[in-house]
Amino acid sequence: MSDPNITEKVVEGITNIFKKTILFEKTEKIQGIFIGLTLCTSLFGLFTLYNTYKSVEIENKLNDIDDFIKHNTNLPNVYYKVLLDCQNNVYNITRTQIDIDAKIQNINDNVIKLIEDNKK
Repeated sequence: MSDPNITEKVVEGITNIFKKTILFEKTEKIQGIFIGLTLCTSLFGLFTLYNTYKSVEIENKLNDIDDFIKHNTNLPNVYYKVLLDCQNNVYNITRTQIDIDAKIQNINDNVIKLIEDNKK
């Protein structure tokens, strides 16, 4: 056997092995699946990062509201006290007005009596 025939047979044998196993087509499929999985996990990771950011932002706002409520717990008591003071002042003013009306009516009746007594 000559040297060129052996190399030809080896090359043909290797090409036949590649043709039978379809190695390159399988690697393309695996590559496609790998790219698809990489894209899916990347998108999932981005959505997870966004949702985590939003949840932290909402949690911070809730903590701010909670702190505001804790620092202003006496605020409703102040409003209630102001309301009671206003109601008490209105009651006192009304009571004073009724007393003044009664005194004016009494003075008016006395004046009318004096006028009638002077006419007689």
